[in-house]
Amino acid sequence: TETDAETELFIFLLKFPDSCSNMNSGIRCLGLNFKWRITVMTEKEFSERLTQLRLQKGVSARDMSLSLGQNEGYIHSIESGRVMPSLYAFFNICDYFHITPKDFFDLENSSPAVILEIVENMKKLNNERLLHIHAIIKDMIKAST
Repeated sequence: TETDAETELFIFLLKFPDSCSNMNSGIRCLGLNFKWRITVMTEKEFSERLTQLRLQKGVSARDMSLSLGQNEGYIHSIESGRVMPSLYAFFNICDYFHITPKDFFDLENSSPAVILEIVENMKKLNNERLLHIHAIIKDMIKAST
């Protein structure tokens, strides 16, 4: 039987020219919907995202480097574009921010750790309270446009 379950596969690519754009597509196979999104991020965008997330967390590049078990200039060298982290180091960076790699590459999500925390807290609420929060959010969005 067919199912409406969707599985997303995220592929993250670095070192592409700025002229590249994100591509979205999908396929149906074995009764499942598979979607993929190829996110293209330049080294500069990677460095800027790292800086943005670090500043949101309120830590210095030195303190973050040391917390990751690296030398004190490690994060600064990534943020300045001199080096890129290994895949293993990138996963450690995501863990440090309490986000997924998907969240790191989602530039539309300016505060991924905050959103994840909000979602976790909302899971503890009953439906009535969730509907109240939903109404408040809709009103806030409406007021800001």
